[in-house]
Amino acid sequence: MDLLKVCPNSGFENFKAFKDGRFYVSKPDLCMETKDPVGYMRDYAKMIHPELFPDGDNNLKYFEKIVVNFHLQ
Repeated sequence: MDLLKVCPNSGFENFKAFKDGRFYVSKPDLCMETKDPVGYMRDYAKMIHPELFPDGDNNLKYFEKIVVNFHLQ
């Protein structure tokens, strides 16, 4: 997902987390009834401490990592 194309005037590109590649958005079903609380907690753990998981913060089930596809000056 190219968040800056979806939300061009958001200012997200100024956030340190965005610049560092640690910016996430929830998938649409997050606001629905939580049927897999362990899965949500696993995703949160991967986002907070990716170094503790073999695949880091990749392969999130309920969130999507926003990848910066441009160079900030």
